[in-house]
Amino acid sequence: MKYKITITVIVCALIIAGSVVEYVYVNRAFDELETRLDKVMEYEEYPLEEVEELTKWWDKTSEWLEISIPVIQLNEITVTLSELCGAVEAEDYDTASALLTRIKAYSENISDIYKMRFNHIF
Repeated sequence: MKYKITITVIVCALIIAGSVVEYVYVNRAFDELETRLDKVMEYEEYPLEEVEELTKWWDKTSEWLEISIPVIQLNEITVTLSELCGAVEAEDYDTASALLTRIKAYSENISDIYKMRFNHIF
C-alpha cells in the first residue's frame, strides 16, 4: 500500500514539474519573439538579415513549441514570417509593417491563451 501511494505522489510531482517547465518555456519563447519583433520594428526600412534571423530562430523554437501548442496556431506565425521575408525582400515596407503587427498580435494572443489565469481554470 505504501508503494502505491509513493508511486502516485512521484507521478503527480512529475506531472506538475512538467507542466511548470512547459509553462515557463512557452512564456519565454513568446516573450523572446515579441522582443525580436520589437527590435525589427524599430527600423524604418526593415533589414532582410534581421528578418531572416528571426525566421530561422522561430523555425527552431516552433519545433519545440509544437509539443504543447497546436501546430495550426504556430503555422500562422510561420507563414506570416515567410510573407514578411518576401515583403522585405521586395522592399514593400508598408506590407511588412502590417505583417509584423499581425505576427505580434498572434504572438500576444497565443501567449495569453497558454498563460495561467483564473478564468482559464474555471
